[in-house]
Parts: sequence; structure tokens; C-alpha cells
Amino acid sequence: MYQTCKQYVSLVRSTMKGKFCNPLHQPGAHKPHPVMLVYKNNLVAGNWYYGSTNQARYVALLYSMYQKHNLTSCPLSKPFVRPNQNICFDCPPNSIYNLGTQNCDSCQPGYILDISQGQGQCNPCYGEIFLINHRFICEPCTV
Repeated sequence: MYQTCKQYVSLVRSTMKGKFCNPLHQPGAHKPHPVMLVYKNNLVAGNWYYGSTNQARYVALLYSMYQKHNLTSCPLSKPFVRPNQNICFDCPPNSIYNLGTQNCDSCQPGYILDISQGQGQCNPCYGEIFLINHRFICEPCTV
């Protein structure tokens, strides 16, 4: 904050003399840059998984972004952020957002995205596909 003890002592003396209402000038001090509004993923949305990252790394990334920018969550209608564009978007139906790659992962019709091992893998599904608790579930068809 203060570059030298001399600057600190000068500030204290000015304050003690009743000059604390005067604008303070600190030599070498730079004006702060305006804080830029940056969107972050809204993880209240249910269609995402960690992918090639994990919770600790993702939180560390958010913290480093928070240090530099004013963060705000994307709206639930478009809960994810396009990398390097600061634009919110949503994944197409039957796809899920991968926090690691920052892309939407999907499979061909008749396949289900299995994320049980942390990485997305397409497996055949001979039934109906549902998204429940961040996971695609394959349920047998009922007639």
C-alpha cells in the first residue's frame, strides 16, 4: 500500500494535523482500471458436468477471475459462457455442458452420454433418455 515508511509517516502526520479531509496524493500511485463485467457459468442449471476439470480447479479458476473482474452469473435461460467471448448461451437439447472443455457434449440418436468416470463416453441406449441430477439416464421403454 505505502511504498516507504516515509510516505506512511507523512500520511499519519497530515492526519494528525487535521489535513485528513484534503485529497491525498501518493507519488507513484496509479489509478485503478475500471472493473469489467464478466459472465460466469450458472451452475444452478442441471445440464453440466466437470469433464476434464474438477471442483477444486474450477473454484480456483473462478477465484482468479474474481480477482480481476466483476463476475455475474448468466441467466438460467442461457446458463453457460462461450470461451473468450463473454456471451451466455445454452446447450442444444440432449447435450450437456462440459466445464473442462467449455463445450456442449452430445451423442448420436440412440446413444447416451455416460459421465460416470468423469469423461463423457457415448454408450447405446435401447429406451428413453432422461437428464436427472447432471446425468443422462437410459430407461427401458414402457408401453
